[in-house]
Amino acid sequence: MEVIGAGLGRTGTSSIQLALEKLGLGPCYHMNQNFAHNHGELWNQVEEAKTIELREAALRKIFDEKGYRSSADYPACSFFEDLLRMNPKAKVLLSVRDKPEDCHKLGKIIMRMFLGKPHDFSQKGLENAYTEWNDHVIAKIPQDQLLVFNVKQGWEPLCRFLNKPIPNEPFPNTNKKSDVDDESVTKEIITLGSVVVFYGGLAFLGYLSYKHDFKGSLTRGLGLLNT
Repeated sequence: MEVIGAGLGRTGTSSIQLALEKLGLGPCYHMNQNFAHNHGELWNQVEEAKTIELREAALRKIFDEKGYRSSADYPACSFFEDLLRMNPKAKVLLSVRDKPEDCHKLGKIIMRMFLGKPHDFSQKGLENAYTEWNDHVIAKIPQDQLLVFNVKQGWEPLCRFLNKPIPNEPFPNTNKKSDVDDESVTKEIITLGSVVVFYGGLAFLGYLSYKHDFKGSLTRGLGLLNT
């Protein structure tokens, strides 16, 4: 793998997937690949692995299947440190928004459910989780291997970081607010619920909520659609 996406979901990751593939770094593993190839059980194996060796073996099952050369979005971003250990020469892409509230409604649902304190659905909890995650990534990755990237910046910084020529076309622009419906919300929450990780001090979903009250967690998440 040559590029590891460490940015949270709804930070332009679908656009980044298309951009990386356009730059010859595909296929790129995104949440949509999880849906397409029914990888839920494999991600459970990654999460439940008791040793680094077992976790790496489970990750290889996923990423070697189609020869993925890059990644973006959940659930792969949760394991950026493992992926970098397995691919020490890879570059890490931390996708960000200008501020947490710039993520649209689905992004707020995901971050509120999967980051920070398990039951902290407040705006402050969202902002703290978003900031803590980004700080965690920046602290863990050598500066010369990391690009903090906002999709609004377009091709130039990304291509410079990856030593690729700039394509003669606009930077991809997907995941507009109008493209998100209730069905996609439900699918992402259910799939993300299978990737429970306590990583870097951040809970991607309360462990007890997942093991004992996932239905309640899902209901709470869907209820946020009206917030």
